[in-house]
Amino acid sequence: MRPVIDPNNLYFSKQTVIHYTRANLLDSVFMCLIACAGIFYPLIQREKEWILFVSVVTLFYFGSKAYQQYLEIDEVQLILNSEGIKYRRAPLVPWDEIENISVYSEKVNDSTFYYFKFYCPKNDKVVKFNIGDLNIGPQDLEMAVRLHKGRFERAKTTAEETKN
Repeated sequence: MRPVIDPNNLYFSKQTVIHYTRANLLDSVFMCLIACAGIFYPLIQREKEWILFVSVVTLFYFGSKAYQQYLEIDEVQLILNSEGIKYRRAPLVPWDEIENISVYSEKVNDSTFYYFKFYCPKNDKVVKFNIGDLNIGPQDLEMAVRLHKGRFERAKTTAEETKN
């Protein structure tokens, strides 16, 4: 029987590049548009100046948030490939130096947050990402990790067999 995740799957790319999702940027832009409408309403109706104030504050808040998200939208947050994991601007960490890889969820009140976590014993560092704002879901991330790590293990065993 074939394994569920095949390391030789040609439909799965050589590396998985993960960015911030564009949905948050669109949400912020949408809130800016609503705030603009809130600015024009009191000017046209000549009443309810508090709506004007709230709308201006909302416009500045979501405008700055949208601008910040726009600047960060093309920054690579995580790269998974058969050599290891590269996160943000840090150097590539080989699969040999990574332990305790997990994708898990934490429930806080009514919200569920998903995290990707791994441990680098060489640096004695735990790396933890909130993947809620990234363009990959928890199941897809788990599958990508298993696939790329499987490719690494297979290449490693093939190299050891050719040495012998």
